[in-house]
Amino acid sequence: MNEESAFLDAIRSKPDDDVTRLVYADWLDEQGGKANADKSAFLRLHCELSKETSRRRTKTRLKQLDEIARVLNPVWLAVVSRPPVENCEPQFKFQCPKRWDRLQPTDQVDVRFCEACRKEVYYCPNLSQARDHAWQGHCVAVQLGLPRTPGDLEPPRMLVGVIRVDPEELSPPEELPTPPIRGSRRRDQRRS
Repeated sequence: MNEESAFLDAIRSKPDDDVTRLVYADWLDEQGGKANADKSAFLRLHCELSKETSRRRTKTRLKQLDEIARVLNPVWLAVVSRPPVENCEPQFKFQCPKRWDRLQPTDQVDVRFCEACRKEVYYCPNLSQARDHAWQGHCVAVQLGLPRTPGDLEPPRMLVGVIRVDPEELSPPEELPTPPIRGSRRRDQRRS
C-alpha cells in the first residue's frame, strides 16, 4: 500500500479527523504538481469550513470548493468530500441531518449506510446518476462542483388537465360522406 492510499483509508475510517486531512494536505504539497496542489487546497478548505462561523465566508469558501472539485477525480472526492445527503424525503420532513462523511462506510467507495434512515446512500459524480438514484427513491450525496438548480433531482412532471376553448373559436366539423347502404339484412341473407 502506498502512502496516499494509507491517507485515504485513514480519512475513510475517521472522516471527521481534520488532523489527518491536514497532514495529508501537507504530504500532497510535498509531492508537488498541479493535481496534488488542487487536492491539498480542497482538503484545507474543507477543514476551514468545518470551523467557519460567518455565513458570508462560508458561502465564499463553498464556491471555492465547488470550483476546485470540478477538476478533481470523482473517486477521490467520494472518499474525502462532505456533501449533504439529499432525497431523504420519505423518512424526514426536513433536510436530512447527515453528511456523506458522517455515514458508515461500506465495501463500496461510492456507497455508505445511514443509521438515521437505515438506507444506503449513493455518492453520485454527475447529475444524471444522481437523478437515476433519486427517482428510484435512493438517498444521494451529489459531488461538489456540479452546476445545480433547485429541484434538479425531482422527476419530470407531466401536464395533466383540461384546456378551456371558446366554442365560437372552433370551426364546424366537416361533414363526412355517409357510406352507401347495400340493402337490408333479409336480402343479404337470401343471397347466401
